[in-house]
Amino acid sequence: MLPKQVRKAFTQDGEDDPNSHFYPAGFTSADDLNKDGEIDSIERYFKVETRKFEIRQDVERKVAEDYLHVSKKEVDFHHKVAYRYEKAYRLSKKNPEKKQALNLDIIEVIRENSDYIEQ
Repeated sequence: MLPKQVRKAFTQDGEDDPNSHFYPAGFTSADDLNKDGEIDSIERYFKVETRKFEIRQDVERKVAEDYLHVSKKEVDFHHKVAYRYEKAYRLSKKNPEKKQALNLDIIEVIRENSDYIEQ
């Protein structure tokens, strides 16, 4: 058994667990699957593969969030322009003198979202 100070330094968060063993850096008693007090090669492999899987999931989640964000901007832009275009079409039939102002409104929406268009 290791001295108390050494055990405390190598256990997770410095907790004093009397049943803990000395594990290599990055490993805890939870990683010791067969509870023999040693980290075997299969346990190392399992830890690495589990960590790689967690990283892949984090990356996929981030990519999905970014895609949703960009996709939402695109949908919002198209809805704004389509709404203004429809409005201009309907109102210019009734009042042809308003056509120029309505067209300027459409141009203004496109100008406001020029950063999206440049992407």
